[in-house]
Amino acid sequence: MILPENKPNMNLIKKLVLAAGLVFVAHTAFAQNNDCQKFHNGKFKLNDMPGIVVERDSLYQIERDPKTGHYAKYSIKWIDECTYVLHLVKTNDKTQRKGNRQIGDLQVKIIEVDGDVYTYSATSLKRKELPPIKGRMTKIK
Repeated sequence: MILPENKPNMNLIKKLVLAAGLVFVAHTAFAQNNDCQKFHNGKFKLNDMPGIVVERDSLYQIERDPKTGHYAKYSIKWIDECTYVLHLVKTNDKTQRKGNRQIGDLQVKIIEVDGDVYTYSATSLKRKELPPIKGRMTKIK
């Protein structure tokens, strides 16, 4: 049985446990943000779309399909360490242009990092009712 004079101590313990949990969550989120930095630039392959090569620098992301010769050039704007927005600048694929007019810019969030592979979730900024597109990318350079 807890005596009335011990109740303040229990409240203090609850507060300390809650504070420790918040510190752990903040540390975990911060650690993931550090992992995202290595994906800001480089050469990648789309794991869910074999053959597609993605090259990214601080200003642009270019996606190429060597089999068809199609490419798409996007401007890239990093919102935070793990979130960026892609805006189609140029493509030679009519289907891609038409789809982009309907979907608009994509906001991409890196949701998991495992070595040189990341899992992303992309959502349309124009049509928020559309379900997110999920996939994985591997850094190859």
